[in-house]
Amino acid sequence: MLVFLRRAVERLGLDHGAGRRAAATPQVTPTQNPPQLTAIGADPAGHPWAVGSAPLQGTTTPAIINAPGIGQGGILVTSGAADATVTWTGPATGTGTTGVDGKFATGGLPDGTYTVITGLSGCQPGVATATITAGQVTPVTAKVVCPP
Repeated sequence: MLVFLRRAVERLGLDHGAGRRAAATPQVTPTQNPPQLTAIGADPAGHPWAVGSAPLQGTTTPAIINAPGIGQGGILVTSGAADATVTWTGPATGTGTTGVDGKFATGGLPDGTYTVITGLSGCQPGVATATITAGQVTPVTAKVVCPP
């Protein structure tokens, strides 16, 4: 999995070898068949990161490469709804939007406890708590509940 993520970072031109990094705008890429690359981006200093997952013994195992700095990790949010808004608050705050698969991933988060809220117009929001650990992706389930 890590080799897959490292190659993806190199292919996007984010890693120029010998520790040289190019600045890039964070972007979410659509997920494909396993292994899944969920997001690739760079922190404000231009350090690239990648988040993905792979099936392992009947479960989905998250993975992160080039965690964007010492003491930083990521979250992989499952909302159950496409185009849901994802908001996280804690040592850092931010927002994003889930893809067609109802998932969202981001990196560059400092260690600590976060509240993650997912929302979609006309639906009840999903709320979860996540503890971020340096160099790891923390899976979070915050399902939105929509009326039938």
